[in-house]
Amino acid sequence: MGISYVVSRHFWWTQNNLYIEKLRSCSNKKLPTYVLLSGRDCIVNAHLVKDYLTDNNIEYYWVPNVSHGGFMHDKNSWEKICEWISCDN
Repeated sequence: MGISYVVSRHFWWTQNNLYIEKLRSCSNKKLPTYVLLSGRDCIVNAHLVKDYLTDNNIEYYWVPNVSHGGFMHDKNSWEKICEWISCDN
């Protein structure tokens, strides 16, 4: 079975939404939440998500010129992710 088959049969967007009130980090600074948005995402409406995060005072990292998953090929994005997960943070 391929990834496409599994995703098409077992992935439901309604089960994969994350809302602000579900983020523990909003009330617990020991569990930070990090959001990286791709400005040219063709799957997720990143501009709408960005507005949602801004309206709720949640920080995010905006990568304007990459598509969905494009952060994996973007040096600055990798550096930001490494900063987030480093023990020095």
